[in-house]
Amino acid sequence: MSTPRLILKQPTGWFAAGREFTQALTILSDGAFKLYVHACLMANHHTGHLSATVDELARAMTRAPTAVAMNLDELEEHAVCRVIRNGGLRNGILQNI
Repeated sequence: MSTPRLILKQPTGWFAAGREFTQALTILSDGAFKLYVHACLMANHHTGHLSATVDELARAMTRAPTAVAMNLDELEEHAVCRVIRNGGLRNGILQNI
């Protein structure tokens, strides 16, 4: 029996995920991992920061703001990202750590 091969439909424009993705995949819920991937894709590539409100993240991910807020808490709880809250729970910056 041969080993199955994975062939990318789009051979360009993708990125290799590092050990942080592997670790996040094993400790985060599906929703929190999806938020983490979104943050990684949208963050400033020099600073690792993403400035967004919960409502903006919810719209971008087509999720309820309450679910996104819970996912943010989970990212922080597992020390995957640091959430810097400005003006309460609805505004803030995600910082990859």
